[in-house]
Amino acid sequence: MAETGTRSQGTKRKSPEMAKDKAIAKEEQNPKSAKALRGQPAEAAPIVEAGEGDIAPMLQHQYKTTPEFLASLISTSCDQLRVPQNTVFCAERTDKIVDVFKGLVKHNFLSVPVLQKTGHKWYGFIDMADIVAYVVETLGADKLQRSEDFWALFDKEEAFRRTTVRDLMKHPLSRRNPFNPVMTGFSLFHVVECLARDAELHRVPVIDEQRQLMNLITQSQVASFLYGNLEKIGDKVNKPLRLCPYAIKPVHTVLESQPAIDAFTLMTRQNVSGVAVLSDTGALQGALSVRDLKAAAPDATLFWRLYQPTGTFIGKLNSEYGDKRPKHPQYCTADDTIGVALTRLVENKIHRVFIVDDRSQPIGVFSIKDLLLEIISP
Repeated sequence: MAETGTRSQGTKRKSPEMAKDKAIAKEEQNPKSAKALRGQPAEAAPIVEAGEGDIAPMLQHQYKTTPEFLASLISTSCDQLRVPQNTVFCAERTDKIVDVFKGLVKHNFLSVPVLQKTGHKWYGFIDMADIVAYVVETLGADKLQRSEDFWALFDKEEAFRRTTVRDLMKHPLSRRNPFNPVMTGFSLFHVVECLARDAELHRVPVIDEQRQLMNLITQSQVASFLYGNLEKIGDKVNKPLRLCPYAIKPVHTVLESQPAIDAFTLMTRQNVSGVAVLSDTGALQGALSVRDLKAAAPDATLFWRLYQPTGTFIGKLNSEYGDKRPKHPQYCTADDTIGVALTRLVENKIHRVFIVDDRSQPIGVFSIKDLLLEIISP
């Protein structure tokens, strides 16, 4: 059968498909362009404001943690990080909630591990947010706003005086406090990876062969360890936040004119531990975190204060407990580096730093969990 079509000097005419394949081959060093040629959407480029210039040099640069530092995390035992005073406080499931709450306030703790009385097995964690959410949900705004003496109100409520840790840990909030222990002698790298990759994990219990609790490692402890070894981490600390995959993202916010209870309710509903506080124009004015419940609790005026405007609530925190929280908004820009963010986190004893644009409006947030994931990632 004779061929149809024409030939010129023995070469075949290129079909559109052949031309497309050749173009794709040429774009082998540019995956984004290759995807587009195949009819697939190209990967989103990092957010860049108009006029910021060419970011190609940043994209080409490889920001890596040194193999030596990663090896040191593997060779370092998690036992090297210890809780203050080398003491771990705990509660039992049969303890009364009122006693646990007073203990958290007295010792300036955010949470405690919970032990089953029978068999002495670890059951989980209970924290300040669990107790506050339970009280607010059960008593309601009307009673809490009218009473400045919470303990007197508490004593009048028979149900609260009988409520135990076991009762409260049936509350849905307890799901965000998993008890995922490691054995003594495990590597620090293992602990860092657990904290980085498990969205619900904020602290790692360390147990011995008899399952006795020996230590408790928190995100803040690990961040402080990294800060103390900043110069050993490598070029990863110079990586701009705009290039961190999880940094530029929607931020949970409240207005400073809203009641503070709205901020803590938002944390509960969205399962986050902190929110940005904005002015009416959307500029960052500060932040509230679950930890601020602890800072306001000692005089038992916490609950009625929750119904004040968020700006007023923060003002009282700053004036009365300024040594426990930063008095001014802590933020970074998208061009700031991981090293700058780590410094802000540790020196201000906070768990997240908000990323703002040139109008001081938040466009992202970089948390300790994001930091840990960056450090252990290629």
